[in-house]
Amino acid sequence: MSSMHSADITRRLNDYLSRRQPPKGFAGDERRKADQIIAYVGIIRRYAPQGDRLDEWWGKMLATLAETSETWAWPTEGDFVKACKILAKDVAMREPAAFKVDPLAVAEKRIENDEPIGDNWLWGKNALLLIARVGVEPILSRRDRYASHLSQVYGNAEARRMLLDLEDRHREAVKAAEEDRYARTHHVPEVPIKSVRDLLGPGPQYVPPGIEAAE
Repeated sequence: MSSMHSADITRRLNDYLSRRQPPKGFAGDERRKADQIIAYVGIIRRYAPQGDRLDEWWGKMLATLAETSETWAWPTEGDFVKACKILAKDVAMREPAAFKVDPLAVAEKRIENDEPIGDNWLWGKNALLLIARVGVEPILSRRDRYASHLSQVYGNAEARRMLLDLEDRHREAVKAAEEDRYARTHHVPEVPIKSVRDLLGPGPQYVPPGIEAAE
């Protein structure tokens, strides 16, 4: 693999990991973080195509990771291997011109089968597309479970911060959809958002008592 290919993967990977939570053991240890990223890059470059095909492959690889991730934590090396092998198997079974994955259909099936699904399908642009297929209630139910999981893993304060970030993401997606003629034509529904407590239901497991998210 060329050094340019590795650099491209590293850039994309750093952008992805910057939006996730590193392992607690890495706190303040930049050398361990750097070593872990090098290990990730070594795994990914064994599977990732070079050149223009990397853009499409990378998006599908992240979508595959998101389908089984229910936390904001960095994936394990095994998670990357599994995601890459899933894509490699898909490529082997299809003609190059037919290398198509429908993440929305996969997400819809996961909702129907009560299987794990990533936060990108619960808040944001993808969530609006999924809501158009499965309705609002299944998404709200998954948000409840996701919020409870965040609280258990990170504590109430950090969970609240993460949920507010997700609300911001969803508001931006709703705003963009409202400005998009295609979205308006197809009546993409908005999930009303008021506060974390309103969004996810009452209970201190989501937000410390007496603390409300900003309207």
